[in-house]
Amino acid sequence: MLQDFVQFNGHYSCGFCLHPGERIQKGSGTVQVYPLSEIYPLCMREGTLELVKKATASGKPVQGVKGASLLCLLPNFDIVRSVIPDYRHCVLLGVVWQFIIIWTESCSYSKPYCIKKIQLLLINC
Repeated sequence: MLQDFVQFNGHYSCGFCLHPGERIQKGSGTVQVYPLSEIYPLCMREGTLELVKKATASGKPVQGVKGASLLCLLPNFDIVRSVIPDYRHCVLLGVVWQFIIIWTESCSYSKPYCIKKIQLLLINC
């Protein structure tokens, strides 16, 4: 709400990239998911400010941006990078757990993101 972006369960609700996400059935309801089918561009301050202008003019959210946040008026404040991820949803409710599973499961061994290839991690440190 402070950033004036759509909330966590909306279309384009990631505050850090332009992944639109998709709704899937889960239990008796639906959830917003972000399948890793392709790489989406990261949100940048300048691009987000352009989306703010479009959303303000149209009165409708544009790629997850609903309108102008007062935070945009702060000098040297980056509306994207100066806001930390939501700890509750990103850590406590399972996103970090899902990444750990993806990084370490045996079917990922041939993938470049597999953590079991420890020598690659040490070279890139």
